[in-house]
Amino acid sequence: YLVRSRTLTSLGDLSDVHTGILIKALLTVQAKDSNVLAAKVWNGQYARVQQSMPDGWETEISDQMLELRDLPISGKPFQIRMKHGLIRDLIVDRDVPTWEVNILKSIVGQLQVDTQGENAVKVVQVPTDDEPYASFKAMEDSVGGKCEVLYDIAPLSDFVIHRSPELVPMPTLKGDGRHMEVIKIKNFDNCDQRIN
Repeated sequence: YLVRSRTLTSLGDLSDVHTGILIKALLTVQAKDSNVLAAKVWNGQYARVQQSMPDGWETEISDQMLELRDLPISGKPFQIRMKHGLIRDLIVDRDVPTWEVNILKSIVGQLQVDTQGENAVKVVQVPTDDEPYASFKAMEDSVGGKCEVLYDIAPLSDFVIHRSPELVPMPTLKGDGRHMEVIKIKNFDNCDQRIN
């Protein structure tokens, strides 16, 4: 995977200039079994960002506008232990510094998908075999603390797949099942433990 992350701040309505950092790297993931993934983040780069962003946070930042520098990460492999789509443990080499572990946690946290509603706190509907649609709120741990996440899960229609085939790069994997769309929105305004 190509991973891109950015952390930005601005003065809100006073200015459309945003300041922060952009990080990009390659992430390799290999399934060892149904609950264990082997992973490696490598070829990392970062750049400082300070520019006008008229469309706000969602403004695209092209690599040509950046002074990318090598991110001094170890590139050591690590293990992700999961259960029902939830990350239970992240196992890293003891020599990996804390700042790098936090970067790994933030990247790996995007792989966590609670499709069974294991951490649900407010359930509208949990998916079943007969009714694959779901909408629920869950509390999830992340590098930013334990915060509310809204999940919306629904089957992808054939129309959407035909219009945007990049959404299903390996269509044969579904077998007799369905391709699903999972939308995950984190609400940093509702956290039990907010890490500053």
